[in-house]
Amino acid sequence: MTGFKPKRQPLLSVIVPLYNSRTMIDQTLAAIRDQRGFAPGDLELIVVDDGSSDGGGEIASARADLVLHQPNLGAAAARNRGATSARADLFVFVDADVVLQPGALYTLYRALVDAPGLAAAVGRYAERPVAPGFVSLYHNAFTRHHHDLSEREIDWFWGALGIVRREAFWAAGGFDERYRGASAEDMELGLALSRLGFRLAYCPDAEGAHAHPFTLRTMLINDYQKAALGIKLHRSGRLPRKAPRFASAETLSSALLLPILAAIVGLGLYRPESLAYALPVAASLCLVNHQYYRFLHRFFPWPALGVAILLHWLQLTVIFAGAGAGIIGHLLGRESYGRPGWV
Repeated sequence: MTGFKPKRQPLLSVIVPLYNSRTMIDQTLAAIRDQRGFAPGDLELIVVDDGSSDGGGEIASARADLVLHQPNLGAAAARNRGATSARADLFVFVDADVVLQPGALYTLYRALVDAPGLAAAVGRYAERPVAPGFVSLYHNAFTRHHHDLSEREIDWFWGALGIVRREAFWAAGGFDERYRGASAEDMELGLALSRLGFRLAYCPDAEGAHAHPFTLRTMLINDYQKAALGIKLHRSGRLPRKAPRFASAETLSSALLLPILAAIVGLGLYRPESLAYALPVAASLCLVNHQYYRFLHRFFPWPALGVAILLHWLQLTVIFAGAGAGIIGHLLGRESYGRPGWV
């Protein structure tokens, strides 16, 4: 063994689940390699190819320290597989379509180093996504705004950009592999950590730009699915109490106003004079959501803001439909760990 120098333990094991993200993975991994605040060898980069058919795993091998391959079992199973092979005591999970800002990993690392009582921390999306398009920008703003309504101490985890201590991760059982695809497995992990007495924090200074493009259809399907699963978590007592405030007072007020507006518009098809009542209801919707619409105005000047507001109303309608489906599914005893069968 003369001359053999063992590889030192890295500070962070960065785990990236990959499924058919060939066009994004190189940019994601390059951003991880370019992180500030670390010396060579501090970061271990692990990519888990979850049955990709587009050759993304081969592209990842040029930048990753380790590329693992498995059949398509879902993001939860891929993250767990990467954690099993990780050498660091701190795991960082980054989605394959998230391009980190230069100091994101160091911010998360310092959050745990400076607060030994913390077991995990999560970041947020950057203000502007990498993906082009109106819907992608809107979805990014929606997610960022509602994450920012969270308290600084949380009981949820975010698989897109989050750090967790090794012992805490395995004490909680890792990600629930019954979830297929990107679902609510990260939310459940956070709740499991919290129930075991571990503390988690929201670190808004750790940012990553979302590179996944959204169309209107894919955004609405995603929101419907998350709403249905969120209701099931809530009804089963598994929804974190400090979850991102997608179910805020503004959203609940909108749940009352939107059906009224829809009914007035529907009636207006037969009695046009009734449309006069739509204006005060629409004004009330804008009033209860004024904080969010002021935030949207940073990204959408008039008249684009008007389109974004209409998109928000459509999005809320789909979310409420998903919540209703989740309630029905729970009452029927139909447990779901992925896209509901009725999508």
